[in-house]
Amino acid sequence: MKLWEILIFCLCFLFSGCTLAPKYKRPEPPIPSSWPKGEVYKEIGAGSEAEEVKWEEFVGDERLNKVLQITLSNNRDLRIAALNVEEARAYYGIQRMELFPTFDLTGFGSKERVPADLSETGKRMTRESYSVDFGILSWEIDLFGRIRSLKEKALEEYMATEETRRGIEISLLSS
Repeated sequence: MKLWEILIFCLCFLFSGCTLAPKYKRPEPPIPSSWPKGEVYKEIGAGSEAEEVKWEEFVGDERLNKVLQITLSNNRDLRIAALNVEEARAYYGIQRMELFPTFDLTGFGSKERVPADLSETGKRMTRESYSVDFGILSWEIDLFGRIRSLKEKALEEYMATEETRRGIEISLLSS
């Protein structure tokens, strides 16, 4: 009877080590990845990928390009979006470092003069003391995939804020 209980406990422990996070499968975008073909599109580089065409090449007027550059460099919403991207990148770095243990190394040294009347030998002496400590401060073993899932979540939030920044820039340029 006791062997069955131990076996059931071990099986429950083994199967509980699986991650519960679903596997993310990126959906296909509903837009084409390249420019349409034809005579009209030859000026902007037909056949190249849509992401490869820079807005400076797309807008042909030099004066308008200069106005758009000034707008991008002085827009507060775009600056806030860029700061949000930096914040999300830092948060991702913090979450990624949670997978690894935290080590601590501490060194200490001291020297003191001991007068003759206070020393064990009855003579003046210099006492030296040194110590080095090394240890693991904290580490959570990621058996159930919680920390890995948090890292993936932070990465996806970072990518989303970067795309939000790009969306703000495109919206600003189009208006």
